[in-house]
Amino acid sequence: MLCQIIQSFIMAFSKHHLYNPTDQLTGSYANAFSHAARILIIKQLLINGPSAVQVIAKDHPIHKESLSGHFKTLRSMQLVHWNEKYPYTFYSIHDENLKTACRYITDLIKSLQIED
Repeated sequence: MLCQIIQSFIMAFSKHHLYNPTDQLTGSYANAFSHAARILIIKQLLINGPSAVQVIAKDHPIHKESLSGHFKTLRSMQLVHWNEKYPYTFYSIHDENLKTACRYITDLIKSLQIED
């Protein structure tokens, strides 16, 4: 019984860190791009420049609370800068980190191509 408890305890922890660091980072970037809301946010910021959340939210069919979670994902990967100016939060693209993310994703796609 104790062995089963220990095994369950060990399996509860992520094994993400055991993978190649490049693959870990690629997977994290892929996750950041894995939802249409986050892709649209990035496109909006690239086209419009720094924008308040209220302006960005107008083009999204989801609640602000849901949108907040998508901003959190983009912030955690440092793909956006944010600045709080009460009562607004402004977002902009972190150019260098977005370029890095694009390189990782591009490299992944190239590595997965099957030659004819």
